[in-house]
Amino acid sequence: MKQRQVSIELLRIVAMLMVLTLHANFLGIGVPTADTVLTTDGVIRTLLQSMSVSAVNTFVMISGWFGIRSNVKGFSNFLWQVVYFVGLSYLFFFIVYGYPITFKNLLSCLGLYGGGGWFVSSYIGLYILAPVLNSFLQASDRRTISLLLIVFFAFEFLWGNTLSVGFIIGGYSTFSFIGVYLLAGLLRKSLVKIDSKSALLLFFICSLVNGILYIAATRLGLVAVTPILFNYINPLVIASAAFLLLGFINMPDIKSERISKIILWLGASCFAAYLFHMCTKYSATAYFEVVRELYSNNEGLLNFVRIGMFVLAVFFCAVILDLPRKLIWKHWLSPLFIKK
Repeated sequence: MKQRQVSIELLRIVAMLMVLTLHANFLGIGVPTADTVLTTDGVIRTLLQSMSVSAVNTFVMISGWFGIRSNVKGFSNFLWQVVYFVGLSYLFFFIVYGYPITFKNLLSCLGLYGGGGWFVSSYIGLYILAPVLNSFLQASDRRTISLLLIVFFAFEFLWGNTLSVGFIIGGYSTFSFIGVYLLAGLLRKSLVKIDSKSALLLFFICSLVNGILYIAATRLGLVAVTPILFNYINPLVIASAAFLLLGFINMPDIKSERISKIILWLGASCFAAYLFHMCTKYSATAYFEVVRELYSNNEGLLNFVRIGMFVLAVFFCAVILDLPRKLIWKHWLSPLFIKK
């Protein structure tokens, strides 16, 4: 097996745990206030948020590093994951809680009306544009790509954070994915030489600086600044994702073949973990409510232990639930795309 594939799958696992932490933290527990952000709990939660916020860009960068190969089979497999988990979610909440299933719910199984969360719709847009982006990366020299990205990220940051253009939406869009995708392609084309430890250290430094800036802005009451620091178009967040990617790309070999196989198996179901807890408004609400139940202002470190265990439980539950989906694809759906 290719070692690079193992390290990338490990990165997928880490990034998905970051996503689960991101959603459990500020969305689940709530955003620290000016009075609580400098408490031990507030500082830890802010730094966790700062390290986790680069996860989405990291997933897009993995796609950009290898290049999305857009084809009907690949798109169908992606959409099948969405159909499977969105449908499973609505079925569960219908049977257990009696929530009605509407025509709009059925359409959301195709990624419409928020089915699968905003990421699904934005990634479908990137999937459609991938052949054009790949051709640009292949045909253009590094200087041309670099100049384009400098202008792109400057425009995205300035106009996106002032809401002068609505299609950026703080990074929750196909538009922002394009820049991150091209940046990963540029890094690969440039053959960046940096060892794993240095890259990961730079990831932690960027995250730490961003977290400190967030704490300072919160204490000073700069309500217009704090959303900018923890959105996906913040240059520090983009840089964090780039260093995280390079840290895992250049990671030393994992010697154990058994561990490598486990990593590959878990990595194959990472997207399932996202869909499992965010595929519908019902599942997302349930996730946030459980986190709030587990959290207590008076129990310090125990809070993080409980929520950390819950995050891991959600991840592994998603992996188990994904097994039937993979079997159905392998034995019944995938053969439909074999040319006869």
